[in-house]
Amino acid sequence: MPKQALDKFCRIIRGELSYTSSNLAVNLLLSRLTKQYKQDPSSMDSCIEQLNEFAKKYAAFMEKEYLAVNNL
Repeated sequence: MPKQALDKFCRIIRGELSYTSSNLAVNLLLSRLTKQYKQDPSSMDSCIEQLNEFAKKYAAFMEKEYLAVNNL
């Protein structure tokens, strides 16, 4: 995952940025990771790992997400 996109996704998970994807799976993942982070702020490394695994598995549509997130 590109570093700039990762930084933006981390800010989304922390609640610093608002983002709604056109892809339901991405929205569900971000919602779950945000909830996990709010319950345990020390879980950011786990959130990043889960996000990276998701990005590898669904690389075909994640490029579009990277572009959209970078424009935030």
